[in-house]
Amino acid sequence: MPFLLTIRHNLEAAKDHFGENEVTRFAEARVRVGSGTACEQAVPDETFPELAFTVVADGNRLRLETVPGVGAFVNGETATDGTELLSGDEIRVGHWTCHVHKTYGNPDDRRRRIGLAWAARVLVVLAMAAELSVAVWLPRQVNQAAQRGTELVRLRTFALLDALRNRVGQTTQPEGTAPSPVELAVRQAVSNDLERRARYLRHYQNGLSADQCRQMYRELGFLADVLDRLATEPPLQPIPDVDADAAVRAVLQRSGWSSPTP
Repeated sequence: MPFLLTIRHNLEAAKDHFGENEVTRFAEARVRVGSGTACEQAVPDETFPELAFTVVADGNRLRLETVPGVGAFVNGETATDGTELLSGDEIRVGHWTCHVHKTYGNPDDRRRRIGLAWAARVLVVLAMAAELSVAVWLPRQVNQAAQRGTELVRLRTFALLDALRNRVGQTTQPEGTAPSPVELAVRQAVSNDLERRARYLRHYQNGLSADQCRQMYRELGFLADVLDRLATEPPLQPIPDVDADAAVRAVLQRSGWSSPTP
């Protein structure tokens, strides 16, 4: 796994910045540290061992390979071959100190991860803004749609009422003939009902709900059916007056009864 290796002379450890070659990133599986030219991390000190130790990357773990005869210390304790290194561990040899830091990926990957993290934050903010907009916009649209539906039903009801009031006074009798008493009575009853509904609507039109308007529209539809029947079907004729005396005489005659009085 990739790791950072910082190396400093102990006399310079108090400096607040790192110099050239003091911080190195490695992606190799084995990194040799020493003054020899074959080492991946060279220490510019002739008194430093040619090979002091080796840091070995094994998967997500780092371990230390020591060199016999070299006094290496890990976090102040004598290092043994195969010691596992954790991020932040200090390796000291002579007057030189090394620190190991695991990096988990290269800098480009880190920049990409940071970019993806910011993109995810932006998407979350946008999603929250969209949800908030929908939460504010949707109830308003539903309320406006309900108001438009109520207004539409109210207008349809008023239009049908006006049409029936204009129609109720028109008869379909042939010219020169008068409507029958039954038709006149029916039309008068329908007219009275329509006038009563017109007064009701004028008084309560702003307070009627959509359901109340629909109920009124259905009831007006029944009255329209009545007028349609008057226009297409002959009305029932009234029952003629009954002559009770003539009916009694007819019954008595059929029974053979004769009046004793002249």
